[in-house]
Amino acid sequence: MLLPVVVDKAANEWSLLEFQGDLLPAETPDLRGLDVGTLRHGEGQITLRIGNHVLAGKVTKLPKAFAILQKETEMDRQTKYEVVGIAHTRVLFTSRPKPVLN
Repeated sequence: MLLPVVVDKAANEWSLLEFQGDLLPAETPDLRGLDVGTLRHGEGQITLRIGNHVLAGKVTKLPKAFAILQKETEMDRQTKYEVVGIAHTRVLFTSRPKPVLN
């Protein structure tokens, strides 16, 4: 079976976010369109604030580039994949979240 893959020459640069443990939504099991938190990058540090918790991360280079694919099924049941981004780096969060007081 041949699956067509469409590659956009202007594909965006992405980074993967890697967490230790689980990231569970409080209200809905569907993660599509869910606002996870605020990601900030500055002065060599990356922080992610989720609710009342802050995670500190660092950027590392991936050993191999990672293609971000979007699956599309057409009316004639033909499936194709479109490359929507390429990830060369990942943000690694290895420490436990720290609580933040408002």
